[in-house]
Amino acid sequence: MLGSVGVASKATRGEMMDYLFTLTSEKEVEGVNNPFSITFDVADSSLDFNLIGHLPRMYNNRPNGMRVDLMAELEGLNPSFLGFPGGNKLAGEDPPYYLKWNEIIGLLKDRYRYPEAWTYDNTNELGLIEYLQSCDDSKIELGFYLEGPVISETDLQPYICHGDFGKSVELYQISTYDITVDITPDITLDIS
Repeated sequence: MLGSVGVASKATRGEMMDYLFTLTSEKEVEGVNNPFSITFDVADSSLDFNLIGHLPRMYNNRPNGMRVDLMAELEGLNPSFLGFPGGNKLAGEDPPYYLKWNEIIGLLKDRYRYPEAWTYDNTNELGLIEYLQSCDDSKIELGFYLEGPVISETDLQPYICHGDFGKSVELYQISTYDITVDITPDITLDIS
């Protein structure tokens, strides 16, 4: 065993609980084939798990940020821009699974999930904030990209949040928010 940590359960039926802890290795880690296990005493009940992450320090110490090694590789390419979201994230599988940017911010447990075009469930753990911050950290310009099938204005309405112009610019301002605070503002995007 490389290390272990005990975590007291705060579980409440029907509620999602966050647990954040540091697991420190008690000896030198060799290779990458090291199992990660979660054990618990069920006490005649069950316990469901979701959004489990076992991650090293993130790039620029961003919570829920990008891996240091991946960002080093990306920066090594010297890109001038990054198209976000990618085509399949925009396309989704079919309506109503197209990207709704204002629903991929905030707490991970509150972000909507949907079937991805690649036939797996997208949890949006890597959302708008994470893309904006990684581009800002790397001095890469983020380009919002739209291409693909055209849908009617009526079918487009669920993906457009109506509001005044001041609210619509929050899409661009949100990357300056402190990620450690609850990022659930009433954000709107008006496309006319």
